[in-house]
Amino acid sequence: MDKGWIRLAGIAGIIFFLLVAVPSFLSGSPPDPSDPSSKFVTYYQDNRSALITASLLGTLGDIFAVVFIGGLIFALRRLGASLVLLVAALSAFILTGALATTGGIFQIATAFRVSAAQHVDAETIRLLADASAIAFTLIGVSVAALLAAMALMFARVRFFPMWLAWVAGVGAVLEVVGAFSVYGTTGAFSPEGFLGLIFGLLPFAVFVVATSIIMVMRGDAIESSTA
Repeated sequence: MDKGWIRLAGIAGIIFFLLVAVPSFLSGSPPDPSDPSSKFVTYYQDNRSALITASLLGTLGDIFAVVFIGGLIFALRRLGASLVLLVAALSAFILTGALATTGGIFQIATAFRVSAAQHVDAETIRLLADASAIAFTLIGVSVAALLAAMALMFARVRFFPMWLAWVAGVGAVLEVVGAFSVYGTTGAFSPEGFLGLIFGLLPFAVFVVATSIIMVMRGDAIESSTA
């Protein structure tokens, strides 16, 4: 009955990555936190449709994310991974989803309101933008917990290569580093900055894509194995 689910979950992981990553490049670079509030208004006015679309597609991506994490946990449990680490990984994934949803709500609410006949003032727009960026920045902590749990499990089970455990482990460290960009009020290492984005999102993206590919390639072997 479970035949083919791991490969399907791997495909879902790749689709999830595409739905989250690709639309985010369509809205351009957000203003620096130190920029005047008028620049935030202009950014959201110019990129309103792209920002709403990115939030919507990211939410739709939750469907594929659930399939991905479900298939991954099924695979790891079948290979004899620790139940404690499996529960820890699932809990971290749920927390990550909650923070991502919160950040997305702030973003889409800001873009939605900025074109209304009586839109909110510029400082409120900037405050909502900061709240969205900070929510996505703090995701790094729960993502780090997820990646750390996965690294420990990958290192102890068959079919998932050791290099993938290192990818998850290094990614966990980078995610924690990225979370500290919440202290940045200007420049690249800030919630809206380039380095904050790289440290905060790139490790998770690499983990999802690499793990998904392994699941697609080795799904049948995992399903045929026993712990």
